[in-house]
Amino acid sequence: MTEYLPILIVGAIIGSFAVAFLIAYAALQKKLFGFVAEGYVNRGNVLHFEEGLDSVQIRELADAIAETCSGTAAVFSGSDEAGYAFCLVTRNGDLRAFCREMTTALGGRGGGKPECQMGTVRAGEESILKHFVSFYIPE
Repeated sequence: MTEYLPILIVGAIIGSFAVAFLIAYAALQKKLFGFVAEGYVNRGNVLHFEEGLDSVQIRELADAIAETCSGTAAVFSGSDEAGYAFCLVTRNGDLRAFCREMTTALGGRGGGKPECQMGTVRAGEESILKHFVSFYIPE
């Protein structure tokens, strides 16, 4: 058993570094989302595209933007080829009807709480932008 002790110690050290890295990464990402959100202060309804986010990150960024924009934040991440995941967040209102309309028009699905809707669409960025320009997001 003692011959495995150095391996166990190295494993514990690597594990500790991994945990510390993940904590630092999450804190840095939260700051970056805050900087993005600062660009939307009092802009009303916001449509934002960001590459490479998972569903948790999409929600966190949408929440950060909704905190500052004084309207509804819509964050999309993905590609025209694979489709986009999205999160819609508002501080006061019900986004369920808008989400149903959007996912129907853009070939997707979604749902959630009245003030936070998440899902996916198969449409490209241009179609998403056209839909948002033509459809009023409730405040």
